[in-house]
Amino acid sequence: MNSDPPGMHVALPAFLRHSDYLLPWEMSTPERAVMLQLLETRQPEVALEIGTSHGGSLQAIVAFART
Repeated sequence: MNSDPPGMHVALPAFLRHSDYLLPWEMSTPERAVMLQLLETRQPEVALEIGTSHGGSLQAIVAFART
């Protein structure tokens, strides 16, 4: 599901086109960009996802989790 505002077409940077993100997101493209940048720069040791629709953001959290 693409929840970008009507008429807003954003060229996706490479990190948003990552082939590992196969599940649908409920976030708009700018929201995803901010979340992915935060995850990439902060690399949190612990992350808590409360509720998931389709797991779109959770798949990114898992990808950036420290192992």
